[in-house]
Amino acid sequence: MTAFANTSGGTLVFGVREQDGQAVEVTGVPANGLDAELSRLSNVLHDWTTPRVGPNVDLSVLPLGAGLAVVVVEVDRSWSRPHAVSSPGEHTMSFYRRVGRDSLPFDAVEVAELVRESQSLPSRLHAFHADRVAAIQAGELPRPLLLPRYYVLTVTPWQALRPMPPQVPVVDLQPRLLERAHVYRPSLEGVVVIDTDQFLDDERPAFEQAVAHRSGAVEFVGHVGFYPEEGDSDAVRFSHLNVEESIVAHVGAVARYWFDAGITGPCSLGLTLVGTRDVIAPASTTSGHEHDSRIRRPALRLPRLDLMDAPRADEQSVATALRPMFDVLAKPRGGTARGASTQKGIGISSAAYAEARIQPGLGDQGHDLARRATI
Repeated sequence: MTAFANTSGGTLVFGVREQDGQAVEVTGVPANGLDAELSRLSNVLHDWTTPRVGPNVDLSVLPLGAGLAVVVVEVDRSWSRPHAVSSPGEHTMSFYRRVGRDSLPFDAVEVAELVRESQSLPSRLHAFHADRVAAIQAGELPRPLLLPRYYVLTVTPWQALRPMPPQVPVVDLQPRLLERAHVYRPSLEGVVVIDTDQFLDDERPAFEQAVAHRSGAVEFVGHVGFYPEEGDSDAVRFSHLNVEESIVAHVGAVARYWFDAGITGPCSLGLTLVGTRDVIAPASTTSGHEHDSRIRRPALRLPRLDLMDAPRADEQSVATALRPMFDVLAKPRGGTARGASTQKGIGISSAAYAEARIQPGLGDQGHDLARRATI
């Protein structure tokens, strides 16, 4: 199972007779006592693998009748690889990969390369988002933006950051970004989608422009969230509520798009607000006193959000997971975000980081939401 997790995933089926590597007959395994065996297998995965491979494994039982069943073990490709097999109490570790029908050991150089790849994922996600924001700020779009203040959202599948990422047939799948008419323009990156109406059919705010990259990553640029301050035509206030609503709609559109493209697994949301200098941030409460603050920076990047399975994340779970992204604006912890002042304005440190993960298959709604924040 570690070999599958360390390579491209795979499936084990117990209760099927094979010949020369081909399944020839469904024989089944005794169903009596199967629960205890599956529990023992889960314990082995917990105790004998480092890092634990259990979260990448899905066990299912298919009853056949007559006291027999088939056990299917599906192992996903892991983003925490390399996984090692290690006996409890021992200090030796063995790393395996899947090659055809065989599980073969990695050598030391290959293990080191996998470790570097795993550790570099956060920095590569950061770099992709930062590069796209810089390009948009430099005016590298097919049509000038309508307003100077906007948000940039990148929705990046982790598999897009592999050394050889998949190439999505964006020209064929482009209408799935939103289910109504837009202006589509092929580009070197993929397909640019221009929304001329600015609103979805149900009047929820939409994006102005989007780019569907050939790697599967999608970026959106929109203006919602910035409003003239009531009673002061020269002042601008930022409200995260409509931005949250737009992001939920964007993620839903991307999930449908990825489903058609065969893209699965984790993804990351990166969000940067551009043109934020002197914009009034949401009211927050510090020491019992409500106050407003002005953002000091011309652009503000919010904490990254990771969704462990975006195509299966419902809207309510995504909306709940988005809240930590805006906590740095609306609810500075202890009255002060790291590297920030709550008196003259908000200055979010580039070290500020938060992530929320949605894991499918757990909880009443099919999702178990866990948050970690270091703000």
